[in-house]
Amino acid sequence: MRTTIMNTLLTDQRHEHQQLSALPPPRRVTPMDRVALHVGVALIRWSRRPALHAQPRYRRTMSHEDLVRVRHDLERIRTRSAEHDLPMLPR
Repeated sequence: MRTTIMNTLLTDQRHEHQQLSALPPPRRVTPMDRVALHVGVALIRWSRRPALHAQPRYRRTMSHEDLVRVRHDLERIRTRSAEHDLPMLPR
């Protein structure tokens, strides 16, 4: 049993291409080109460097204990205001 992986058709048709002599001669690489290449690569590497310390979107100004205490105080105030029919604090 024979299986065909790919069919190829070879033709004798020739496509007309521009003559190579019509192209401008290749330019030599100058020291300035090498400097520009090295600066470009250095900038790309620098822009992809990992952050030393990822900056959070916010910074805590209080410790965890302070936050727990403030939440407890706020809940106590809400409970008292509900007992005395005072305006409620927003959540």
